[in-house]
Amino acid sequence: MAGSFHFAPGKSFSIRQFHIHDFQFSNVKLSHTINHLSFGEKIEFAKTHPLDGLRVDVTGE
Repeated sequence: MAGSFHFAPGKSFSIRQFHIHDFQFSNVKLSHTINHLSFGEKIEFAKTHPLDGLRVDVTGE
């Protein structure tokens, strides 16, 4: 089953079909690393997990 989710700082709200985050921070470091992400039972034939090892360097400056 396909789907999506997200993590985001700030307050979230919806306007019509749009999901919006009120992000009003300054000098916030949002860098992160995803070591592994999975849901449910392990699927043996899945050869890749596209987010595994992802590193993102972000600053709110």
